[in-house]
Amino acid sequence: MSSIEICEEMKEHWEVFLENHERFNEKQVKAAGVRARKAINELKKLASKYRSTCLAESKEIWIKNLYEISYEKRYFQY
Repeated sequence: MSSIEICEEMKEHWEVFLENHERFNEKQVKAAGVRARKAINELKKLASKYRSTCLAESKEIWIKNLYEISYEKRYFQY
């Protein structure tokens, strides 16, 4: 799962949280409070997953760029 996919899933959970948070506070629906807490818990898990995935992706980019730079220096010196 890429960081973009995780971000999209986080957006979905955030929308669920907001909807249920409003229902809980405005209409006093207890089940909405449970759903809001569940959505926040999923956001917490996804945030941790996003952090590790994003870090791995940035390392891949860094290594790829480092390889390209060393390749250019090695084969395209004038």
